[in-house]
Amino acid sequence: MRIIGKGFSAGKKLFSMLNIFYPSKCTYRQHEIKLLHAASQAENNSILESAKSITECSNECGVSVVGTWQKRGYFSLNECVSTISVDSGKILDTLKCSVNIAECVRKPKKHRDSQKMRSVTFFCKNHKGSASNMETVGAYRIFERFEANRSLRYTSYYGDGDSKAFNNGKTSMVMIA
Repeated sequence: MRIIGKGFSAGKKLFSMLNIFYPSKCTYRQHEIKLLHAASQAENNSILESAKSITECSNECGVSVVGTWQKRGYFSLNECVSTISVDSGKILDTLKCSVNIAECVRKPKKHRDSQKMRSVTFFCKNHKGSASNMETVGAYRIFERFEANRSLRYTSYYGDGDSKAFNNGKTSMVMIA
C-alpha cells in the first residue's frame, strides 16, 4: 500500500470492500518495519557495489546531483538527493532531507514486541530552512562524506540546469580537492 502512497486504513478499506482478510495494525507495522530494513540494506549494498565497480577503474569520476521532491514546487517537506555517476550511470549516494515528519512528533504506541519498536529509526527533521534549499544542503552533505564512505573523488560536477546546488557543490569540491 505504501507504493501507492496509502497506509493501513486505506488498505483496510480496500480489502474489506473486496471481502479479503487484512492483518491487524500491529502486524501491518511489523511487516512495514521489516520491509524498511530490507529496502535500506538493499540500497546500501547496491550503492557500495556500484562504488566498488567504479573504483576498480579509477578513484575519480564525474557526478550529477539530482534532487526529487515529494510534492511539486517549493512547498514540499521531503526531498531525496541522489548522486549519480556520469561514467556508469549508477547511483553512488543518496540522502533523504526532511523538514518535518509526523511520526517523529508523536511517540510510537507500545506494542507487545517493544524490542522491535525500539530498534526502528525514523527520519526526523534534518533540514532547517526553505524547501528550495534542500537540494543545495543535500549536495553539500554528500560531498562532505563522499571520500570517507565511498573511496571516490568526485572531480567534475554535471548539473541539470535547474539546480542551485552547483555553486555550493563547486565550492565544496574545491575545498575538499
